[in-house]
Amino acid sequence: MRHALATALVIVAAGCAIQLGGHAGLATVPRATGGDYHVAPTWGGQLSTQAHVGPARNDKLLVGLEADARAEGSHGSRWTIGLQLGYTWLPPRRPGGIGLDVHADLGTPIRDSSLLGTWDSYAGATVALRVWLGRSHAQADLNTSHWLLMRIPEVLVYMRGRVHLDVADTDNDVEPRVDAVVGLAFRFLILSDLIE
Repeated sequence: MRHALATALVIVAAGCAIQLGGHAGLATVPRATGGDYHVAPTWGGQLSTQAHVGPARNDKLLVGLEADARAEGSHGSRWTIGLQLGYTWLPPRRPGGIGLDVHADLGTPIRDSSLLGTWDSYAGATVALRVWLGRSHAQADLNTSHWLLMRIPEVLVYMRGRVHLDVADTDNDVEPRVDAVVGLAFRFLILSDLIE
């Protein structure tokens, strides 16, 4: 129990975040009449949480969980859940500072209240530009801070591409589909200088 608590404290001290955003783009979806696929608009929202792990002040490993809901043209909706793994470069700690997230995405759709029911899955990548909206917090400001944990809002503009592998119910054939979206998200970031 103490080891789990210590691990959680280290992750929080290194940095963690919760993020909510929306996106829109294009996706390949099956035609309503059957047969091949066509390109259709897609839009939706995403909720995710990330841990920023590492001793460096400005660049860290990013590990996250995400849940995504989206509509696909006239085809209907899709709910997915997955993992994020990548790298993050924190913005300069001043209003308007620019940083970057780059991470791989891997997950599965939620269908009939189950995960991996037919081994459907997705894989892709996300690149996000992050903008620091909090107050300045340079090394010189540490002595004036009254909080062990800093709470910082950020805005992210992101681009994402994914390949979805859907397994047909009848013959187990894999039906690949692709999508590409751009989005805007709000992130609430918690950081500490205790271990930096």
